[in-house]
Amino acid sequence: MQENASGEPGFGVLLMATGFDRAAAGDRILTVTGTQVAYIKDARWVTSSVALFDSVLQRTFDADQGPARLVDRAEIARIDYVLKLDVRTFEARYDQGHAAAPTIVVEVRAALDRTRDRIVVGDRSFRASVTASDNRVGAIVQAFDQAVAEVLGELVAWVNARG
Repeated sequence: MQENASGEPGFGVLLMATGFDRAAAGDRILTVTGTQVAYIKDARWVTSSVALFDSVLQRTFDADQGPARLVDRAEIARIDYVLKLDVRTFEARYDQGHAAAPTIVVEVRAALDRTRDRIVVGDRSFRASVTASDNRVGAIVQAFDQAVAEVLGELVAWVNARG
């Protein structure tokens, strides 16, 4: 067993490839208005939303003082659990029309398996909705940041408690 930053016993978690809603997985910012799906014109993430999400997930685990630590495949001896994530919703919803500020919705399904006996120790959905302060790209991105932080904060606390 490993130790975390505070010297307490810790455990290693391997993140499997993150599943992502296909329409939202690229570098464009997905919007939904009723049943219509589109992208924000002339606005893109710096890389794919999957890569950005995984990067924020790693930073969230690193910053947390709990016992769980994400490990990579090279540290196979330290893997106690496998975390499977499916990002089902990652979008800006225009429920009040195109002129109003959208609500950012992030929904993630997580499953945590113990490696020594292949038992599922937890399966849960995490969801956050944050209304952007304005209908501008900067405000929309900030609301995405808030929604992702909320979901991942809850997810990391859940993994810590399950381990």
